[in-house]
Amino acid sequence: MEKMVSEVDEVKAFEWGQDIESHEMLTQGFTHAFLMTFKSKEDFTAFLGHPKHLEFSGTFSTVIDKIVVLDFPSVLVKPAAVLLKPPA
Repeated sequence: MEKMVSEVDEVKAFEWGQDIESHEMLTQGFTHAFLMTFKSKEDFTAFLGHPKHLEFSGTFSTVIDKIVVLDFPSVLVKPAAVLLKPPA
């Protein structure tokens, strides 16, 4: 997925992670989360029809048990902190 999104200009940001400690009843069997950010609804629509996305989706969907997809406008409440390494 990292390679695919790096090759599709409509994807402005991409983050992913694997659950490490949540209680099973809260995860409902889901183990990974993927977050893609788009500049506009038009960019999202273009992404859905992009050949790289269509190719990846065909492969990805065959190796997962279940998926939940949420398309939502983002509301940023607190931006991510920039972690800087202290000078040596």
